[in-house]
Amino acid sequence: LGDVYKRQAVLSSFYEFAHKRRLLDIENPIGQVDRRSVQEYAGSKALAPSDVRAQLARIDRNSLAGLRDYALLSVALSTGRRVAELAAMRWAHVHIEASGARITITFPHAKGGKVMRDTLGDRVARALLEYFYEYYGPELGQLPAEAPIWPRLDRGVQDAPEQRACRAVAMSARALQDIGHKRLGVHFHALRHTFAHTMLDTGANVSTIQKRLGHSSLQT
Repeated sequence: LGDVYKRQAVLSSFYEFAHKRRLLDIENPIGQVDRRSVQEYAGSKALAPSDVRAQLARIDRNSLAGLRDYALLSVALSTGRRVAELAAMRWAHVHIEASGARITITFPHAKGGKVMRDTLGDRVARALLEYFYEYYGPELGQLPAEAPIWPRLDRGVQDAPEQRACRAVAMSARALQDIGHKRLGVHFHALRHTFAHTMLDTGANVSTIQKRLGHSSLQT
């Protein structure tokens, strides 16, 4: 909807200009166009920590899909990143220290053109590494920079792990949202709310939360 509304804004500006200069003898018709809400997640609410733990524990991590979904949701809950930012993750954005205990993720195209970085906690880092090794094999250093972090499992999954990078196709943001609905029963944006509330509950001040979420305005 964002692109649609930008076009509407351009047209509206044109009509306002033409009317002001008396080039058109009509009112701005764009003002009569109903606009749907951009935020379909406006009603999303934070999840209770106990509910999150219980629902994550129910994910069967003996399957590749379970490992991927558990890692995805864990990263989302511990970083507060938007679903589009998570969907855009590639191997080049992941930095793993030699010990493997510390993982930092760079999000180069966060909202507002920002570059955001998040260092994962030990538990989340282990879950992500476990999933990486299962899908791509132990030689992670050989992965191409554009290898998707959250691949579809209907392409290349029959290949040997070390060959999957050649055929891996990244899931869309919509597909990640579907995982949120399936595993946690909520819109994916609720995970962002949960992250913010968890920070608040553990004593973070509002300006710190603002920076972690990437909001330009403290009001937001």
